[in-house]
This record gives sequence, C-alpha cells and structure tokens, in this order.
Amino acid sequence: MNEIALIQQTQSLIAAGDIVGAEAILVDLADREGDKALMVVLEQLPPKDILAVIREYDPSKDSVINMLITPEQFARAVVIEKRYKDLTRTHLRGMVNSIIFREDADPIEFLNALGDLEGGAEALADYFSDKWSRVESFARTGTFDTVEDDGQMLSEEALLASAHVRPVLQHEEVADHDWMELAWLLRYQCPDLFG
Repeated sequence: MNEIALIQQTQSLIAAGDIVGAEAILVDLADREGDKALMVVLEQLPPKDILAVIREYDPSKDSVINMLITPEQFARAVVIEKRYKDLTRTHLRGMVNSIIFREDADPIEFLNALGDLEGGAEALADYFSDKWSRVESFARTGTFDTVEDDGQMLSEEALLASAHVRPVLQHEEVADHDWMELAWLLRYQCPDLFG
C-alpha cells in the first residue's frame, strides 16, 4: 500500500471512531517496512489524528506509535487534548506518562517542546489539576506533603529562585514515571516552565 493510501485509510478509520483499526494499520506498516516508514507517515498525519491514537494508550501493551512520536508531534497533540473535555484527565496523564517516560526518551526534550508551543503550559497545568495542592506545596517546601503548606502563594520570582535551591527530595525518590517525577523535572530542570 502506498503512503498516501495508508494515510487516507488511517484517517478514515480515525474519523469513523475505529482507533484500534487505525493503530493496527500503523503497527503493520512498522512491522513490514520498519520504524522509519512509520515515522514518515506520522509526520504527515495531522496532530488531531495522532492524538486520537496516542490518547487511547493501553498500559498493558507497548505502542510503537508512542515509542516513535517526536517531542514536537507529542506537544501538538497534547495541546489539542482539551477538545476532548476529559474532566478526569485520565487520558492526558496516561498519554503524557507513556511518552515522556518511555525507555529511550529524554523527558526534558518533551517538556521543552510543550513549553515552546502556545497552550503547552496550560496542558501541563491540566495534567496536574487533581494534584494541585501537592504540587503547590512542592513549589514552596520541596516536598509533596501538604501538612507543611503555610497557605502562602509564592511570587513568580520566588518560584523561579526556588528552582535553584538544592532539592529536598532527590530524583530517585520520586522516579515514579508519574506526576511526582514530572513535577520534580519541571521544578529542577525546566524552572521557566514550572513557574
């Protein structure tokens, strides 16, 4: 099947709501022609179609699409996630965690791509929405324990300055491939985006 036909078929399946079928076509392409062929197709798919596939991440199996998506493709997809109005942010967190923390990824590249895109910081805020008090406590105290929270808001300058303070928690202590690790990386390695 030629590239254009494959893209059209994938988009048709996504439009029809058959995300599993669309992913199967992409996986089959990678199996037959290799990862590079899949990457060429992913570059030509609109962000909304990539999002449709990656937001249905199943943690019980590896997804070749999640493993090959570039930081820029990921950022564009995450920014349009709001259109799905997922109030629990379940899909957003699963998608972010599965891609940013994949085995061969540099999480900072993905975070910087999000920070460079309009709406990226808002998408990260959505990611943390149900953990906000603990993230705010982390910004003030360096721990996720809200008991130490004094209720005072940090100014943007104080928040940025706190990124240069020696971490109370070491990266290994929060390396859960979930929200705590992401907050730690943002605070200590991407302070402009954390603020």
